[in-house]
Amino acid sequence: YADKIPQHFLKNSIQIACQGTVLLPRYYLPGSNISVKVSDCDLGSDISNISIQVFGNLNSGSVILLAEATNSSMFLSVFSGTILTNFFASNNINETYQYGEISVVYKDQNPLSFVNRSTFEWAIANLSVTQTFNAHQSQSNLKLGELVDIVVKDRDAANSAGIILVYAYTDQDSESLVLKDTGSGNGVFTGKFYTDAHYPATTGDYRISPAYSGLAITVTYFDQYPGVNVSSVIFVSDFQQISLAQPIQPIDGTFISILVIDADLNTNTLSVEVYPGLSQIEFCLQNFCDSESVVLVETSSNSSSFTGQLAVTTVSSVKGDGYLFVSCSGLDLCVIKGHYNDTIWGVFSTSTSTLHKAKIFVSSNAGALVGGNWFVPGESLTVTLVDADLNVNQSSIDRAPVIVRNGMLEEPLMLLETDQNSSVFQ
Repeated sequence: YADKIPQHFLKNSIQIACQGTVLLPRYYLPGSNISVKVSDCDLGSDISNISIQVFGNLNSGSVILLAEATNSSMFLSVFSGTILTNFFASNNINETYQYGEISVVYKDQNPLSFVNRSTFEWAIANLSVTQTFNAHQSQSNLKLGELVDIVVKDRDAANSAGIILVYAYTDQDSESLVLKDTGSGNGVFTGKFYTDAHYPATTGDYRISPAYSGLAITVTYFDQYPGVNVSSVIFVSDFQQISLAQPIQPIDGTFISILVIDADLNTNTLSVEVYPGLSQIEFCLQNFCDSESVVLVETSSNSSSFTGQLAVTTVSSVKGDGYLFVSCSGLDLCVIKGHYNDTIWGVFSTSTSTLHKAKIFVSSNAGALVGGNWFVPGESLTVTLVDADLNVNQSSIDRAPVIVRNGMLEEPLMLLETDQNSSVFQ
């Protein structure tokens, strides 16, 4: 200002402050990288990078932005960088919740202030296909013939008509499945379908058929926002049964057999397959248990039936010697257990037992005059004795002596085994 009286000039100055700006997309897709830019006219051209703070639901960190030569000028500096949202980045801001928010904070030195911007996760639906069998839950396998559960979580669909559609299909069959809203208000929809091995493929029956071990079933849901397919692939498993067979009188030289039917083990249809270590047979007596591993051998190529056996010893043995110690003497019931370790569904168990506590019956013959526990003089009566301990010879008819008492009179009676190895004497 030129002052006339007295004649002199007055000067003063003020620095114009430039508020920094943060550019960030409004939404981001989970797992994608987020581009971020900061522009500020207060920063000189000699500054090559700046730091911003990033905050997510799970963690926080800093991200370095580099100066852009093409967009910067003597009046404006522009810096750009990327916020990584994958699990392997050192500055991971991965969001696991729908509508997860990521906030960016830039500290502007002139004027001293904090510039905040946020971006929100686009709610891509979550699809899960699960099945629980033998107390095991799987999201990658399903048991043939059992119901399969489908759950879709999609907040974008929460205000729909209460139903959504998903599609289950193979190269031979496809089904359009209606899932219903659970009423939680969070966009959770549930439904079911099942599989069949023999029923012909028929659209609209909520059944994928024909199904077999190893078949891949794809379940797909189209998420309208942001317009992507969400899919899950689940494979058919076909375990069927486990059974055990033991001799009526387990003695030295006899064998105990196990049968496993599981198409999942039939990986080579042209050869007989062998699986050691998947099956065990066990006998327990008081505090001692002998458990021996059994080698499963396919009965024939492409049969899916596998058998194995163990030789019995009545002499106390060591675990792992390949002989199953069995001693039924003095036991009312002789129980032997078998186990199969299915690689998908866990352990399946079965048992077989023989009655060693004797039972005896007296009955009148067919056509008796009275029947029941009564008889009349002149009728023939049948004495039946069941006792596995008397089945000494497996390949011949054994004998069992009994006493018939009538008042003070006693008379011996010899019973004969009804068949070889039956343990039933009459």
